[in-house]
Amino acid sequence: MPVTFAPSKVPAESFNKYQPNVELLSQESLFKGACYDQYNRSDEILQSSFQGLYDIAPKSNGFVHTVTEAYNWHRALIIRPDDVWIAILVQFNFFVNGNAELLRSQFVSHEGQKTLEVQESGNRHTVDFGKMAKDMTAEIDRNIVDPSLREWILPDFTTTTDNDIIGSSLSDMATLFAAEFFSKHASEAQDLGNGARHYDNEAQFGLVLGGASYHRVYNDLIPHGYAEVNVVINDNGTEIPSMMIAGHVGSHISSSEDKELSSTGMRDTVRPASGWWIFTTLSGEKTQASAHCLRAWKAGNVKKVSKVILGKHD
Repeated sequence: MPVTFAPSKVPAESFNKYQPNVELLSQESLFKGACYDQYNRSDEILQSSFQGLYDIAPKSNGFVHTVTEAYNWHRALIIRPDDVWIAILVQFNFFVNGNAELLRSQFVSHEGQKTLEVQESGNRHTVDFGKMAKDMTAEIDRNIVDPSLREWILPDFTTTTDNDIIGSSLSDMATLFAAEFFSKHASEAQDLGNGARHYDNEAQFGLVLGGASYHRVYNDLIPHGYAEVNVVINDNGTEIPSMMIAGHVGSHISSSEDKELSSTGMRDTVRPASGWWIFTTLSGEKTQASAHCLRAWKAGNVKKVSKVILGKHD
């Protein structure tokens, strides 16, 4: 049952012509705006959960940036339990990836590297990668110390959609099949955390309100709100280095249709936009990391790679 409350008496404000145009985006522009680093490594978007792209503003952390958008610009805010859970899973993924070797025994029993495989009929343009992501979690069950982790990770709220389950499955893959914290924000996020805990000059840094000190969080240093996992697609014998991304990647604008909430009741509400993509990665000098990933996978030296085999299977 939804719970509605008003933390402020200030009426909500609608998005208007002075705001950035976020009415209609292409798959490519949404991907580029939300996941710029991964976009630069991408070749072809194979599949995505985003079908209708109306009124979605791309954000690198769709959960945090949506909440701050609502606070700063007086929007009504909708948050589902699934949104909170996905945000937790993504940050948990960062923690596990940053401490992979330390936490290895807590998650897997095997030594060394291991590749997980799932198979499906079709090719990379026809197969349902969302279904394969969910199938991969079952494969993970057979390779972790406590199979009940899968039930713990996958959301099961009254608001849960199939898209939420797929996104959580991909986060599951990125977390329990972890190798390292692969993000340019890693050192920046650590620096931000250290700065938040250890600052000396309150006159220059921080905020004192009601006698309590608060640290500042800079918008461009907020860790992104999505997880990534490397995938090797075997498309009927052709191996293609690819990547899957899932998490909060934008803000979805909607209308409350409540003139008591805002003057028009239109386009006055935001909610985190969650979803996923799978794309092939570029080859060549600009994407040596992708080629290295495939070579390392073949040599058995990487465990943060899942393999999907496409074609006709008995």
